[in-house]
Amino acid sequence: MGIGQKYIRGFTIVELLIVIVIIGILATVTAIVYSGIQANARDTSVLSDLDTMDGLQTSYSLKNGGNAKPYYSGNGPDTELDFAPSGDNVIDVVVNGDDYCIRGYNTKSSSYKTLSTEAIKESSSGVCGATSPSQLAMSDSIPPIVWTEDSYTSGYWIDIASSSDGIKLAAAEGQNGYVATSTNGGAEWVTWHDPVNVDALPLTAIASSSDGNKLAVTTEGGYIYNSIDGGINWVERTTSGSRYWTDIASSNDGNKLAAVANNGYIYTSSDGGATWVERTTSGIRTWQSIASSSDGNKLAAVGSWNYIYTSSDGGATWVERATPQSGVWQDIASSSDGTKLVIMGQGQYINTSSDGGATWVERATLGRKDWQDIASSNDGSKLAAVANNGYIYTSINFGDNWTEQTTGGNRQWSSVALSEDGARISATVYSGFLYTGM
Repeated sequence: MGIGQKYIRGFTIVELLIVIVIIGILATVTAIVYSGIQANARDTSVLSDLDTMDGLQTSYSLKNGGNAKPYYSGNGPDTELDFAPSGDNVIDVVVNGDDYCIRGYNTKSSSYKTLSTEAIKESSSGVCGATSPSQLAMSDSIPPIVWTEDSYTSGYWIDIASSSDGIKLAAAEGQNGYVATSTNGGAEWVTWHDPVNVDALPLTAIASSSDGNKLAVTTEGGYIYNSIDGGINWVERTTSGSRYWTDIASSNDGNKLAAVANNGYIYTSSDGGATWVERTTSGIRTWQSIASSSDGNKLAAVGSWNYIYTSSDGGATWVERATPQSGVWQDIASSSDGTKLVIMGQGQYINTSSDGGATWVERATLGRKDWQDIASSNDGSKLAAVANNGYIYTSINFGDNWTEQTTGGNRQWSSVALSEDGARISATVYSGFLYTGM
């Protein structure tokens, strides 16, 4: 080494790695903070658009005899209002006479991401609560369901049941008498479960506890069968009697069951199906379907050419609901608290009740179809209905508006089920396959 030369120490690999990691962390934090700032800015933008639209509606009303003007940003700029939303904001104005409700959201905002979490501005208090978004806004806000078809499970599927999270599914076959189960949301199915274990006695309905472990099936001209291990093993419940069972419903814990028989009574069990009580107060009718609240105390049942009947004491006593009128009712579904009910039938309109069946609203939007089955989320807001030789239809506002899910195809749909939040949907096709979607 010559005079004056010195060693110049560089960074070690460890030190370089530490610096790279620190830079990466700082970059990530900066990106997150920036993303949050952008999202909050979009919140402000949505609220600003609502204020602008509110002023424009007031001005329009003064010039047009007090009437407001409907508007939806999906239709493009409105030259009469001279308004276009900022950026990617979605603005929807629904008018009821001189009252109006303005809804706004942006999928990239912080607080107002969807039509369900929108910002609102109304001409007077309560208007938005009494009016639904426009049909176009509803349709555009709901992405099409992505379906999975299980082509290995061909059968004459008659009914399907779901656990509360939509992960555990069970479907009943209506000709050969077996049950198909899935423990991964329909990705894979096991179809060797045979509750009856005789010469293909057809199954007519299936019900599940919220955890998906307790199952119950009804048969055509036979007994009711129960499973406590997700369908692997089954117990024949002879105390139920051999009948033409048409439907069965379960409480969340699977202990309280309610079943209906065609040209028979309604039957209930409070011990998971071990013993049954014949509810003669329900009367002998052509029962088709029964629904239960999560605790099993509130029940609702329908039959062909009959009224709707409800019970608030687990089936001990029943109330005949004279509205809607007697019809060929096919199915009924209930919210978890038993307050919101929805019914449908062959050649009938869908009807909804928000007071436990006391009064009903006819939902004529979808028309009269060969309806087969309907399902409800826990809170009753999300519904799914299927029609024979038709499509699957969904609603996120208790039937006010409906979306035709054409991605599922036009099929012989026979039944449908929803997870408790309505995010997962499963459906069956008679003489076809099993379908799941999100």
